[in-house]
Amino acid sequence: MPTFPQFKKYADGSSYFAVMGPKHLIELKAIGTKWIRLEKMATVYPDVLFISDLLTGDNAWVEPLTASEEHWLRKELDLI
Repeated sequence: MPTFPQFKKYADGSSYFAVMGPKHLIELKAIGTKWIRLEKMATVYPDVLFISDLLTGDNAWVEPLTASEEHWLRKELDLI
């Protein structure tokens, strides 16, 4: 069982994710020069699969964060 939170990002850097639990996700999404915070509780199976895909990291579209990126994301989401 993974420990939470876990931090991931899209390979192109357009979104950063804090996976807070197996069905709880917070996303920071770049829209132009602004960042939008989206919080989602997975209630349908496709959303649960999306979070599972983020956690497994068996794909080219998701990457782990560097230490400095994780620190930035924790600060942005008030997790520090």
